[in-house]
Amino acid sequence: MPVYSNELNLVYTASSAESLPLFGAALTSYLGARTDVMEILDGLHGTDPDMFMGQVFRGYLLKLAGHPQFVAPLADLTDSLEAQASALSVTTREQTHLQILKLWIEDQSTAALSLLEQLLLQYPLDMLALRIAHYLHFYEGSGAAMSASTGRVFNAWPTDHPHFPYLQGMHAFGLEECGDYDQALALGQDAVQANSQDIWATHAVAHVYEMLGEYEQGANWLTKTEPDWCDTNNFRYHVIWHQALFCLGLGDHERALAIYDQQLADSINDDFYLDVCNNAALLWRLEFLGVDVSQRWQPLVEICAAHSKDRELLFANLHYLIPLAVTSAPALEPALANLSDWAQGSTDQAALCREVGVPLAQAVARAPQQPGAALDSLLAVKDETYRIGGSKAQRDLFRLMGRHAAIQADRVELLSQLS
Repeated sequence: MPVYSNELNLVYTASSAESLPLFGAALTSYLGARTDVMEILDGLHGTDPDMFMGQVFRGYLLKLAGHPQFVAPLADLTDSLEAQASALSVTTREQTHLQILKLWIEDQSTAALSLLEQLLLQYPLDMLALRIAHYLHFYEGSGAAMSASTGRVFNAWPTDHPHFPYLQGMHAFGLEECGDYDQALALGQDAVQANSQDIWATHAVAHVYEMLGEYEQGANWLTKTEPDWCDTNNFRYHVIWHQALFCLGLGDHERALAIYDQQLADSINDDFYLDVCNNAALLWRLEFLGVDVSQRWQPLVEICAAHSKDRELLFANLHYLIPLAVTSAPALEPALANLSDWAQGSTDQAALCREVGVPLAQAVARAPQQPGAALDSLLAVKDETYRIGGSKAQRDLFRLMGRHAAIQADRVELLSQLS
């Protein structure tokens, strides 16, 4: 099978050189959180079924969805890719991508990350590898690893390449998670100036404003940039969630609730875990502030109950628990039992459940009715909570839960441990 090089001298197994621009277009759409990535990959597969990395890319996207409905399709896809790799004699880089995908599917993300970083040392211009590594570092909770990953390849990239601003935005986010706010802000703004449609870079700048408590500047930033990211995929709901957080920071609870009702409430119809996480976290923050969110929990209860047996991503499971706990839903106990059973396994997420997830889940479950017990469970793992992944802004929900529980349990002397 012939191989062809793209403009970055990365070699791809394909039937035609014409397949490479299609793959590049899909990658650009993925980086920009556009809605047409799978459509482009479908077209690529239709014209060139032997374009190996197109199918690996598809596998990455299915795994990124974090939904159990893709477990069987992913197993079929990797079986097909194994056969294809042998039949086509694909390149070593492409074989490594398949190994990474298989490790990730098997919930061996630490091993997958190790392979990714080794691959990037040899191929620093492999943006797909870099972006997947960025995601996996994100869900290991390590801002230092995120910024180190992008920092290692930063100077290798041609600054005039269309994907370079995306790298700037990624690096800005890692720097923000490390607390390097000045550099993160400058780099993120540069990325958006170079490519106004880069929602991840826009999001990185929003994080800086959130961490600095500059809520008005953050709200203005998102209002100004919204025309450029409003037609992206569901990630836009997460950026809208940040706009609601800025409203909370400014004390405008009514506006935050209006954002929920008008822009976020229906997002869960797409059954994407991040939409559920956004909505559950925002409603709980509002309740901590004394806002009556009334019946808004019920649609979340229904979808979270349907995911009570998921074993994809602990971060998501913990958020699925929130509506069930707040409403004392029947699915709460089965969801907790699922986490306890998951914790007996040997995969990376299972170990995380065992060491952090189960105590944190108990804290979430107890918080509405037993704040003192919830506080004890949280304090036992509060220094390890970062390991569930997500951003500092997202994980701050659990600190706020602890502070609320301390007040409810009349144990205000512990507030200093949750500052």
